[in-house]
Amino acid sequence: MNREGVTMHSTEQSLAGKIAIVTGAASGIGAGIAGLFAVHGCRVVIADIDKVAGQTTAQELGENGLFCHLDVTSEESWRQLMARVNEHWGALDILVNNAGIGSAESIEDVDIALWQQILAVNTTGVFLGCRSAIQSMKHSGGGSIINISSALGLRPLSSTPAYGASKAAVVNLTKSTALQCAEKGYQIRCNAINPGFIRTPLLENALAVAEDPDALLKGYSDLHPMGSIGSIEDVAQAALFLAADGSRFITGIAMPVDGGMTI
Repeated sequence: MNREGVTMHSTEQSLAGKIAIVTGAASGIGAGIAGLFAVHGCRVVIADIDKVAGQTTAQELGENGLFCHLDVTSEESWRQLMARVNEHWGALDILVNNAGIGSAESIEDVDIALWQQILAVNTTGVFLGCRSAIQSMKHSGGGSIINISSALGLRPLSSTPAYGASKAAVVNLTKSTALQCAEKGYQIRCNAINPGFIRTPLLENALAVAEDPDALLKGYSDLHPMGSIGSIEDVAQAALFLAADGSRFITGIAMPVDGGMTI
């Protein structure tokens, strides 16, 4: 116990014995979250539409990893996933709704089919994930749902109307889900993480084909008052905090991990 009378536990970030699903975990932020969870003792389901990369990521986690195919936009795919996880490992403790896609076209230029696809993956996919997790967790003592939104869901750019709208919807959905679970006494927490620009494989690919990679990277960095973009580890650490028992009294928040971008 410290001098303020607060008991300090070294195990506050332990996920030992817990079961998590991380969507879009074949690469990037999802893979980073899955890896960190596994380091802290969690058994992690790599849920992704990319079978080859997903299986590779799961294999890297050893006995703590399991790949399951998932199309986040399909209710039937979610049903099959939850049934397999329950059969293989048992009741779910943590869900990270990370799968997402984006684009950079203004409202005048974005194609309606692309608009609908982005909302289907980024918003409907999170809705289906939250609902599926609740049906499992409410019968097994509760759990933690973490939705990966974006700083662009809090501070829009004119070049990303579809992506920004989909991620803003995730923030509101997170809050309404948190309220529903609290009011029903389910012991399920639901929080969002809002990353700024993060150095992911997708960003690396964009830099690789840019005419002036240094200028592009500086442009992204300048959006953040701290003067740089973030790392996958930055987002994974935030997810670990929200997944673990140390955040047991936190629900319904949108946590910026964005170097001050949304101040």
